[in-house]
Amino acid sequence: MTLVLIFVGILIALYLSWTPVGYYLMEGVQGRYFIAMAPLLFLLFYNRAIVYRKETWFYLAMVAIPVLTSYLTIVRLWNRFY
Repeated sequence: MTLVLIFVGILIALYLSWTPVGYYLMEGVQGRYFIAMAPLLFLLFYNRAIVYRKETWFYLAMVAIPVLTSYLTIVRLWNRFY
């Protein structure tokens, strides 16, 4: 609940401070403003009551997801700026 309240609070603060009255687009929201709440996101996975069975596919996913997102980021930046 705290995570959601902080997220909504950040969005409201940015909306009120940067967006002109009556404008159809919310300007100024960037990922860097949500870095402060990242530790709260990881607390969601720290639950001892739920036991996850870590099989081979779990470890493959933990390697494949960051590699894939890094690759897509590099391709996107390359296409945009070069």
